[in-house]
Parts: sequence; C-alpha cells; structure tokens
Amino acid sequence: MSESDFAPTVAPTPIVHCRHCRFWDAHMLARPTRTPEGLCRRKAPAPAMLADEADTGTSWPKTFEDDWCGDGEPNEASGF
Repeated sequence: MSESDFAPTVAPTPIVHCRHCRFWDAHMLARPTRTPEGLCRRKAPAPAMLADEADTGTSWPKTFEDDWCGDGEPNEASGF
C-alpha cells in the first residue's frame, strides 16, 4: 500500500473568475488597463485612507476580470 491509497478523494472546487462572479460590478476606469476592471461587492466597502490618514469615504476592492478568489459565486448568466 502507498500513501495515495489513503488520500481522501475530494472533488476540485471550480474557480470562479471575477467576470463570472455574481458579486462583480464591471466598470471602466478613467485610465486604460490591460484587462477590464471592476469592483468586488462581496462584502461591505472598507474605509479608504490616504497616506496622511485622511478619511476619503469608503471603497470596494478593484479587481481585473480574470482575477479570482475563494469567495466567488457564479452568476446565472455565466453558464456555470
């Protein structure tokens, strides 16, 4: 017997890229980028702070359409 005989069989979790996630809000920013950017709206926005500790409101994380995380959930239009 080898160690692989005792390894659990776990189905791989599919990766949901931002462009296919129901929490992603696609938008074009003022500056062009290598791939479309959007906002991750999975959780509440975080306070946005500048280097001088000035409060500038709140912001959602900016991501590229081909980014992904472990919290991604497919949207109905993505075909997953």
